[in-house]
Amino acid sequence: MKLPKTTTILVDKHDKIIGSKNIVDVHMKGKSQAHRGFSAFIFQKNPETKNLELLIQQRSSKKLVNPRFWTNSVSSHPFLNELSFTDPILDCKNFLIERIGYELGIDDFVVKDKLFLYNRIFFKTGLFSNRLYSILDSNVKPQPINTDILNSATQIETLYPIPKGDTQNMIYWQDHRMEYVFFALIKNFTICKNSDEIEVCHFISEDELRTFRLNYQFSYFFTSYIREFNVFEIMENRIRNSSK
Repeated sequence: MKLPKTTTILVDKHDKIIGSKNIVDVHMKGKSQAHRGFSAFIFQKNPETKNLELLIQQRSSKKLVNPRFWTNSVSSHPFLNELSFTDPILDCKNFLIERIGYELGIDDFVVKDKLFLYNRIFFKTGLFSNRLYSILDSNVKPQPINTDILNSATQIETLYPIPKGDTQNMIYWQDHRMEYVFFALIKNFTICKNSDEIEVCHFISEDELRTFRLNYQFSYFFTSYIREFNVFEIMENRIRNSSK
């Protein structure tokens, strides 16, 4: 069954699929529901220093949610399909690889075998409410395919009108997500950013990130995640363990 790429995956606090909703509606202030998302922290090693550098981006001024905010390498949503039930990690990974190509122009073969899921973050963010509810591990259990949810997803349309006027005003929007957080160390690649999605992107060292966050506005997810976890240490540990 081929479903439209507008049907987000509604989940409960345990990451169990409970339905689907149009991507616009799911971000409406006061009407949003928890849904699956994904984020990636993409690293390279500096050619000269050999130190790790994280790819960060400034979201495009055209984005409805958090325009011009700085954030991690890539974030977006998987859309409902059978794999969402049977193999959630692979499902998110497939959509993530597609999104990396769309936003950054990085070929799929560069990242496909490098991405690994570290954990999942359940959070909610808006103009006046930012909250990190829980942290789940990377042990994601499959669930039986729910044909009723799949069949109903083919009929989903936007229920609520997009606000007129300043549609980028954060009073209209909210994000409530179960975020699958991936990491990758890549090399031998080129970036060709999509200006509809990204204003600027560049690699930054751990020391530079500490200074950078004092002077620029970061997305709530990015802020909360790097407060809870040392992303450079996570990547270093992965490299160290994979070389044993």
